[in-house]
Amino acid sequence: MSSSSNKGFFRSLFDFSFQSLVTPRIIRILYVISLILIVIGFLSMVIGAVLYQSGVSLVALVFLAPIGLFLTIIYVRVVLELIIVIFNISESAQKIAWNTSSPVSGGGRPEKRGTDQPQHPDTPSETE
Repeated sequence: MSSSSNKGFFRSLFDFSFQSLVTPRIIRILYVISLILIVIGFLSMVIGAVLYQSGVSLVALVFLAPIGLFLTIIYVRVVLELIIVIFNISESAQKIAWNTSSPVSGGGRPEKRGTDQPQHPDTPSETE
């Protein structure tokens, strides 16, 4: 999978071979949209608490709403960061596979060992 910057956004979006990744490009937009929706949701909760005007709703307004808002923002941020970490691991694994492949293989794939190449000490040899 190539870096998403190699192709345009719409070309990457309709790449049915999934060689170009779109998620790393839109993750910031998803975070902003998530923050907006979280704030709107908690503002509606605060407005509902003010309209209801009970002692319990005022406690929720003062204490629970800010704590819930903070915890929800942390949760969304952690989930989005985990998604980015997974994409970074994928890119690093591709680089490692490319760097450790034989230059003769031509496609970034490691070739099978020949009989003339040394084997790992734990690997049984064919003569045994």
